Amino acid sequence: MGLQTAFHRPGRGRRRTWRAAVAIAERTDLAASLLAVPETGAEPRGPVLRRGERALDLVAVGAADTVVAGARVDVLVTYEGRAGASGTTRLALADVEVLAARPPPSADQPDSAGGLPRLLATLRVTVRQAVALTGAAAAARQVRLLPRPRG
Repeated sequence: MGLQTAFHRPGRGRRRTWRAAVAIAERTDLAASLLAVPETGAEPRGPVLRRGERALDLVAVGAADTVVAGARVDVLVTYEGRAGASGTTRLALADVEVLAARPPPSADQPDSAGGLPRLLATLRVTVRQAVALTGAAAAARQVRLLPRPRG
């Protein structure tokens, strides 16, 4: 394969970034065999996020059969009560899209779930929502995902 073939592929509209496949010494003639072939036709990994969006991972109580990719959920946060009083529960976010859901790593299974099913959900949020939800979850006794009806 000549350099012309390696750098120019007629008929392909996308530009590619070529990287060295090996260390190239100074003053070495550049040959196609020294270049890494860029990925072709590779699908993007993970969800496609729009400008201003983030994918936030959250360990929460939720039903694995209804909290699935594509579902929409409300995020409830329950805080500890003072001096034995029952804690308060607040709606942290409403109508959030679930990008992915899976069992959490075993190290992320605190006793606060009370035997309820836990999952690791990836949610589509704005930066502001990510900051607010991360802070709320850090202070919470329990975070729960409530699936919303479709439609």
